Amino acid sequence: MGVKEEMTGEFTERRKMLWFWLASSCGLSAAEIHRIRDGGNGSADAEDIVRMRPEEIAENFGLSEQSAEKVRTAAEGGTVYGGQGAAESPERAAEKYRKLAERGVAMLTFYDEGFPDRLRLIPDPPFLLFVKGRLPGTEEPAAAVVGSRRNMDYGRLCTEDITGALADAGCHVISGLAYGIDAYAHRAALDAGGRTSAVMGCGIDECYPAGNYRIYERILESGGAVISEFPPGSPALAWHFPIRNRIISGLADCVLVMEATKKSGTQITVSYALDQGRDVFALPGRVWDPLSAGCLEMIRDGAQILTGADQVLEALNGKGFVFGERGRKKPRIALAKEEKQVYSALSNDPVTQEEVLRKTALSAAAVFRALTRLELEGLAFRTPQGPPPGSRVNGWRGGEPP
Repeated sequence: MGVKEEMTGEFTERRKMLWFWLASSCGLSAAEIHRIRDGGNGSADAEDIVRMRPEEIAENFGLSEQSAEKVRTAAEGGTVYGGQGAAESPERAAEKYRKLAERGVAMLTFYDEGFPDRLRLIPDPPFLLFVKGRLPGTEEPAAAVVGSRRNMDYGRLCTEDITGALADAGCHVISGLAYGIDAYAHRAALDAGGRTSAVMGCGIDECYPAGNYRIYERILESGGAVISEFPPGSPALAWHFPIRNRIISGLADCVLVMEATKKSGTQITVSYALDQGRDVFALPGRVWDPLSAGCLEMIRDGAQILTGADQVLEALNGKGFVFGERGRKKPRIALAKEEKQVYSALSNDPVTQEEVLRKTALSAAAVFRALTRLELEGLAFRTPQGPPPGSRVNGWRGGEPP
């Protein structure tokens, strides 16, 4: 049965409700649902599954006895261990399915025309996607930006600079809406006037973590998308996140790793990216920084050394994407003489206010005024990193002077 035939008429809507039930109540993997859709050994239709005994389900659809028992239990309205919450009968699931559109949620099956082409070609593709907003198109270059939830200032600055430049050039930024690098990547893309999408490890009807809710809103307001293969109402369970990482890399043409420890979830995303044939760029850092250790290990094993946005754009250009002039750069900021002196005394490593006083020979009041202005302009910021005493003032945004 072809895509168009699969997606027409009442029969199709009935079948889509069945897929929703299998995903939300039966605790089955995407691969198992693909197997059911394909008819297993060809002797049964997927709609027959609700009337079958467990042994018939296993025989007809190539499922394990354990998975077949889950389907049978869910069909009777019982609780399924490993599902997305309390199991429901197909009838109750159908009621929830009909309410998806009212909540602004689109459900795409692998066979829908709107399903992302990039994801069709990856190993173990999702069978269902739940989407709010507009997915990145096939003709739109996309880069995944991933990294530590507990980033250093260096990782934040590089993420903001590189991601903002990519978004400004028209690259769609994909990430996971987590704290740390994910959040900085989404925010930098939005601030640059670009588009970004978040792949969730829970249902898309809630924002996890809740502290990133404003980013969640801005993504939808700016024409991006919030995406999950987990049905609405699914909690943010630990095992969801490694699984969703294959979608983050799968939706992108390349993956940028900004910071990572040696044994981090980011390594899982990179493994998926390599299996999917995606280019991987890793940000180099100091050898003694734990959050650079993972990136340095990736570079040792063959990842490209990430040096800036132009390098990524060049790689995407080689894949057939064309980029015009970047037109949304912020105007250069005019600084007073004392502000320039203080700005010159800063570095990417934290420096104390006392060190700035010593380097500039300005009065404490003048340094305080200059730092306040620089902080307001986004050219300096306070950070708790580094040994006391004194206020910690670190670095600048971007690589060129104001």
